[in-house]
Amino acid sequence: MSEIPPRKRHDRTYRLLFSQPRMIEDLVRGFICEPWIEELDFTTLEPLNASHVSERLHSRDGDGAWRLRVRGTSAWVYLLVEFQSEVQRFMALRQAAYQVLFYQQLLKQGELTEDGRLPIVLTIVVYNGRARWLAPVELAELIRVLPAGSAPYAPRLRLALVEMEVERASELASGNLVALLIRLETSRSRSSLRRVVRDLVAALPGPDEGGLRRAFVVWLQRVLLPAKGEEDIPELVGLEGFRAMLIERVEEWSREIEARAEKKWRKEERRELLLRQLEIKFGEIDQQTRSRVLAAGPQRLLRWAERLVTAEILADVFRR
Repeated sequence: MSEIPPRKRHDRTYRLLFSQPRMIEDLVRGFICEPWIEELDFTTLEPLNASHVSERLHSRDGDGAWRLRVRGTSAWVYLLVEFQSEVQRFMALRQAAYQVLFYQQLLKQGELTEDGRLPIVLTIVVYNGRARWLAPVELAELIRVLPAGSAPYAPRLRLALVEMEVERASELASGNLVALLIRLETSRSRSSLRRVVRDLVAALPGPDEGGLRRAFVVWLQRVLLPAKGEEDIPELVGLEGFRAMLIERVEEWSREIEARAEKKWRKEERRELLLRQLEIKFGEIDQQTRSRVLAAGPQRLLRWAERLVTAEILADVFRR
């Protein structure tokens, strides 16, 4: 069986995490900064099945569709969530096309408001790439309005962008699971990871309803930590097992990072040592030779170091 590419593995684990209602609620509550969000009744939040999403739309890789009521009414608001790891200039067009198809499906299903109109559909793009997202988030921004006065005929269809690398997740409530996910992704030290693990355990104190703890462990093991086989991921029954698993994975990750750093340091140290020895014996080393040494692997460095002992001129060290 061929290994799953890291990017695809990352996307799959994201979809697993965001198949949980609480992740969707925390995403909307914490990152869609609109006053009307407070009017939504998240106790009615439910994923859409094939009866609400056409086969063509339902099979789109990375998409999730949900709906929930406006508090105190029978009106639905629909959520379309997509995960993106690369900036795409025409993402607003792609999402607009998807949104229109979704509206057509709602019309076909008879999912209209009491006055016979279509409901609100909020499209959310969760972007987890490192480069800043500078692409338009509204279809109208991709359309050149010419001649003057034609602007009212340019469709808008705006998407909500959640740019994970620049979100100020630490400022959100410590129990927001999406904020904790962002903090996990952006942690750069063992101590910061431990703090996030502590907050994550505190945010999931009850039974593991729907496998949310397990989804986080899968994400940790497949994305943040070196990928391992499915059989390495245990079933987590209680909170202590969850805490122990996270701490174990964090320690494992830290040890591997430190080992790689030490290995890299040893390689660089050997290269600098050889350069210093060459300079002591033959004087100033030219840039071409310096670059050659800095790019060499460990076996070649060892061979050159052995030749240096008996070499009478610099060329003797690097002879074929």
